[in-house]
This record gives sequence, structure tokens and C-alpha cells, in this order.
Amino acid sequence: VLTLYDLLGVRNAGGRLRWHTVATASFTAYAVAHNVGFAAVSGGSVRYRIYSAAGLTGLQIAQVIAFCTLTFALGAAALGGISLFLRPAVAGEVLHVSELIARSIGIALVTSVMAYIVTGYIRRKPLSFRGAQVQLPGPGMSLLQVLVACADLCLAAGVLYVLMPTGSTGGYIAFLGIYLLAAGAGLISSVPGGLGVFETVLLLLTPAGAADAKLAAVLAYRAIYYALPFLLALGVMLAHEAWLQRLLLARWIAWARAWLRVV
Repeated sequence: VLTLYDLLGVRNAGGRLRWHTVATASFTAYAVAHNVGFAAVSGGSVRYRIYSAAGLTGLQIAQVIAFCTLTFALGAAALGGISLFLRPAVAGEVLHVSELIARSIGIALVTSVMAYIVTGYIRRKPLSFRGAQVQLPGPGMSLLQVLVACADLCLAAGVLYVLMPTGSTGGYIAFLGIYLLAAGAGLISSVPGGLGVFETVLLLLTPAGAADAKLAAVLAYRAIYYALPFLLALGVMLAHEAWLQRLLLARWIAWARAWLRVV
């Protein structure tokens, strides 16, 4: 699902890359950004390396990075707003506000997402930024942004939800709001992977259940959602670099074979 962020972003920027190229860039960029932190820099560097080699311009790559960031924000706003609206009592207790305020915030978040989609109908001309033309997503693309981001966040929260001890989370909708708050706190902190911040906020917002069982669930979640993808991403990056430098590697191998024959 994460690869769809970049696939839509590349299409919106006017690029026409094959899916396996986009998937390589997206998977490695997100795996690195989730673990290293400073997503715009760490993930952006990976994207620039792969996309520039594939023929995208610097402006197009910048558009893809901004598009992915905006897509995530839209999904978080949509799901957070729905969670606040449907579970205002739980959300209000977590945020220390009244149910009315919690529901009002939820309505405001959902309205902002709807306004973004409607803007795609109203303004179809590209924006001009320092002489460069930046194409705004159309209504269809805007809707796909929201759907993809919501699917991504629902799946990510679902991984942790099924690992949490029984009775510690309440319903899935309520837990989704808690997950978004914890993930947002970790993201804002810029600590690599939100390490420590995500766990602290999650434990504070889920007072029910044994703390050691919840911490074990979070550790398992990090192994599934952070460590394993990061290890796979390192292998993918090495394979990609080896493919880009295949001619140089072939020369080194030929030189090594020749040297071994002499010896």
C-alpha cells in the first residue's frame, strides 16, 4: 500500500515510471525514514537517488516527496476526524477536552479533507512557484490520496491492535485514534522511529491492561513494521546499486579473475 503513495505522486508529477522502479524507491525510502527519522531528508535522499537515475527531474522528485507527505496528512486527518466524531467520549478523555469539543475537532478535520478534494474541482490550473509549474492533484487523484492513506494507516494500526493484550484498547475505532496520536507524536519529535515517544504516548493513552504485556506488543510491532522492512530495504538498496554499477562490477570481476590467473 505504501508504494501507492509514490505511484500516485509520480503520476501527478508527470512521470511515467514502471511500477517496480516506483516500488523500489517507495519501499526503501519509507523503511529508512521510519527507522532513521527526519523523513523528508532520509527518505527524500533515497528517493532522489533512485528517481534521478530513472530520469525524473529535481522538481518532479520534490513534487513526489511533497505529494507523499500531503497524502499521509490527509489520511491522518480523515481517520482522526472520524475517530473523534464516532468516539468523542474516549477521544475527549484522551485529549482532556469535552465531548462537544472532541466531536467539533473531528468535524473540522473531516471538513478540511473534503475541502481539499473539492478544490480539485475548482482549480485545475497549475501553480507557479519561482517560474516552475506545479500541477495540483485533480478530484480523482485527491480522492485516491485519501483512500490510499486511510488504507495504509488502518493496516498499520491493525497490526498493533491485534498484538495488544485483550481489554487494553477498547474498540478498533477508538484505538485507531490513540494510534494516530502516538504516531503523530513520534513523527513530530523527529526521534528515529519515534523510539520511546511512540511507546510512552501509547502506554499513557491506554491505561487498562498490564504495562509489560503492552510493551511486549509494541516491541513485536516494531519488529514487524520497522526492523524487518529496514533489513529488507538494505538488501534492496544494495541490489539496486549493484545493478546501476553492473558495468563497473563486471570490470572488477574480470580484473580479479585475471589477477588470480597470474597468481
